[in-house]
Amino acid sequence: MAHVLGLDEDTGSRVGHGKWTYEVRDEHGLVPEGANITSKNSIYLTDGSAAVVEETSGMITLSTHAFGKGKGIYLPSFEFSWENARLLLNMIRFAGNELHETKYITDNLYTECAYYPENNISCY
Repeated sequence: MAHVLGLDEDTGSRVGHGKWTYEVRDEHGLVPEGANITSKNSIYLTDGSAAVVEETSGMITLSTHAFGKGKGIYLPSFEFSWENARLLLNMIRFAGNELHETKYITDNLYTECAYYPENNISCY
C-alpha cells in the first residue's frame, strides 16, 4: 500500500527510500479538537509527496496522499471517542473530495442529523 499512502514501514529490510523531511500542515480542519491518535514507530515517507497532517514526537500519526480521483489516508490507530468518530467521518469525506460540502452535517460532535428530501424533513 506504500504507493497509495506515500508511506512505508521499515521492517528491517532497509527499504531504500531515504529519510524525507516534512512540515506538518493542517488539511482544512481534518482533525477535530480533542481527537487522539496513537502513533506507530518506523513509518517513513516514500518520496515526500504525502502531506503529514499530525505527528507525535517525530512519528507520523496522520498523513494524506493524492491517489487516483481520491486520496490515501494513513491512520496508525483508531480508538473510539466522539472526536475520533468525527475524525473518521472527516477522513472519509476528505478522501472523496467532499470535506467542504457541509450540507446535512452538524458542527456539533454529539449530534447526528438526517434529511429526507421526499418529505422535506430534517431530524436531529
